[in-house]
Amino acid sequence: MTRGNDDWTDSSSGFSHEAVRLPSLPQRLEIIERLMAEAIADPLVAPYRRRALFTFFCGDEPKTMGGYEGQLEVVGRCLEWFVFDYKIPEINTTPAIYWFKKHSPGLSQAQRRDARNCLDFVIGLFEIKEIKAGRGFVAVDLLRPPLRYAIAEKIITLELQEGQLLLGRLFPHNQHYLLSGMVSLMNERATQKIKSFIETGRLKPKFIVKSLDGLELENFFGRSAADIEAIQDLSVIHHRLQHYLQEIYGGQISFEALIEMVQTSQDPFTVTDYLRDRLGIFCGHELELILEYVMAAWYAYHQI
Repeated sequence: MTRGNDDWTDSSSGFSHEAVRLPSLPQRLEIIERLMAEAIADPLVAPYRRRALFTFFCGDEPKTMGGYEGQLEVVGRCLEWFVFDYKIPEINTTPAIYWFKKHSPGLSQAQRRDARNCLDFVIGLFEIKEIKAGRGFVAVDLLRPPLRYAIAEKIITLELQEGQLLLGRLFPHNQHYLLSGMVSLMNERATQKIKSFIETGRLKPKFIVKSLDGLELENFFGRSAADIEAIQDLSVIHHRLQHYLQEIYGGQISFEALIEMVQTSQDPFTVTDYLRDRLGIFCGHELELILEYVMAAWYAYHQI
């Protein structure tokens, strides 16, 4: 989440307890599985995975959710965001688009069509309507009215109820759409909240859509860079900053130099600007996260 989207985050806060993670959907297109596996291994892409993981999990380790399978689930959502949303400066595009441009000539006509269509995914908040058991349902786009999408889905239709809120990514395929392997549901109450926020102007769909990605959706489930300010133990802040500088950026700036700068600087924004320029931080999510960590350290030292 970049600064300037506070209305989006504030309005969505408090929804996490109403969320239900759906299991990974096994019928996801084979070409998507191949795309994701090969895209993250590309030598121009792979070096950025650590940055993305650090940013997605707010500098913490992936939380275990429901055991090992749950941990795979949360890492899977991170990888989906990384592949389809994360723009890498060297290639000036996302890993998914780069993979398609690179491998398209070697794909069959059907594979090329399916892969190209998947790049036209829709991500957002959808109200579930017109459920047909074992066949699919209609997803009403709450952020881009009056758009509606016919979803082909066999497995989870018996678990759905009309009016529920679906959060995730939809992939076009053969005159309909398929759900991403990582989608989530909220109850009808959450749907009505979103509708109310839009009607009253607390949420502005056109503004939200401009910056909406997989990580923004995670904010509905409790992910928030602002939670860092609640960390009371300065050693935790130190540990994560040290890991960030040494393991992700290879010691371009020493941890000791950063702490000295934090202690002597008049404000945390100056320190963050320095890190942005020196390390070449280009991802808005990462920059906001580092600002929160620097602010936490700065206020701890200056006791303001």
